[in-house]
Amino acid sequence: MQKLNLVLVSMIGVLVSTPSLAQSVSLDWSVVDRFRLFKADSVPASMAADPGLSIQDEFLEKLAASSIPTTPFPESGRYAIVSGFLGHIAHGRGPMDGHKPFEVTRWSGQGPTAGQAPSALRRYESDYLYPQAYAARVKAVGVTPGDQCVWETAKGTLPLPCSQAIIVPTPARTDHAGSMPTVVKVTVTHGGGGSVTSSVTIEIKDRLFIGLGESYASGEGNPDQPQHFDDPRFQEAARSYFSSNPDPYERWWRDEKVLATLTQPAQWWDPVCHRSLYSQQANAAFLYAAARPKEAVTFAAFACSGAEVLDGLIAGQVSPPGLADFGPPNHDANFKMVAQVEQALSLLCRNNLAPDAERASLEPVVQALGMDKKAKAAILQSASVVEAKCAQPVDTAGRRKVDMVLISIGGNDVGFSGAVKTPCFPSRRAIRLASRYWQTSENCSV
Repeated sequence: MQKLNLVLVSMIGVLVSTPSLAQSVSLDWSVVDRFRLFKADSVPASMAADPGLSIQDEFLEKLAASSIPTTPFPESGRYAIVSGFLGHIAHGRGPMDGHKPFEVTRWSGQGPTAGQAPSALRRYESDYLYPQAYAARVKAVGVTPGDQCVWETAKGTLPLPCSQAIIVPTPARTDHAGSMPTVVKVTVTHGGGGSVTSSVTIEIKDRLFIGLGESYASGEGNPDQPQHFDDPRFQEAARSYFSSNPDPYERWWRDEKVLATLTQPAQWWDPVCHRSLYSQQANAAFLYAAARPKEAVTFAAFACSGAEVLDGLIAGQVSPPGLADFGPPNHDANFKMVAQVEQALSLLCRNNLAPDAERASLEPVVQALGMDKKAKAAILQSASVVEAKCAQPVDTAGRRKVDMVLISIGGNDVGFSGAVKTPCFPSRRAIRLASRYWQTSENCSV
């Protein structure tokens, strides 16, 4: 009789433990390398064991976990995380290992290093907006040590210890707004016997952010790699300049001989436009991606310091700051900027706009502004196209749709840079010119 009681108790134990296991196991997932601007490992062709977080995903996880400080500047806490990520050579898994983040993006033309001209390849990779597949990291939640998992999708199975997450490829939708739904199942076998099956449907949304504007949007004053001033030749040249220059208002950065001694110039995500990953637009995209682990973020910025509504946004910018700093890309004296709007439309066409696309008519605008003949011709010749008319069809479903445009423009149109620069860093010539507009301050505080 005692043996029968023990058998009944054991059977009851099995009946109780199996539903308990079923209730406790669930699946969680997140997008792998969801900030798509950074280069990443290729999406695997089939399910694979998770090799671990990439450097950029570790950054996003840290940013997502950070609390907002209760200081007068609550954004400062998260900015410290961003600057810590951007300002150092990265070490960890993925293509970013051994590099600074601005060196490992899908934009070509970062830099330049000392003595080099900027690259002429100032564009994003042609397939950047049009990935063929995404990857999701899936893990079983509620399992215990010793549990074994058999993962399953429509393309096959993969047995692994349940403590090991997996990477699952998900094909892109035809409209490139994310991925097709992909069902992932797992059968968990408990170490003490009994099994349970759980499943989840993965469907990734891909958000396309386009950034336009001037220095407020580009990150002016905050290069990806700051200028170094510790070269003894520069320090001696600067001292000599100050001791011999009769104009106390002049500054060494106006003197080509002093500038030539700087052997470690500032480096930028885009040196022609002084565009950096410290910009407010890039930071907004970082925060969005960090807060939404089940979405991918495709961020493409075209903001350029010094841009104005006409001179930069809807027509080619005549004198972006990097031309004075580094010279034209590839030393090409005929280099011309393309309007930011047109750069964005070209990317929607895989960098392949139709040559006969209709261009904006800016004649009434330049006439109203009273531009001189040369300036008028430059604006009219470089006016942006008005639609993304592609030279070749992008695909059967058409072009990628833009989810959000981040734009800051107008500061240079009202003379903001001159209004700040002249009182802070005056020269005798600048003071004479500025006297028509305002009384120059003797002191300046910003």
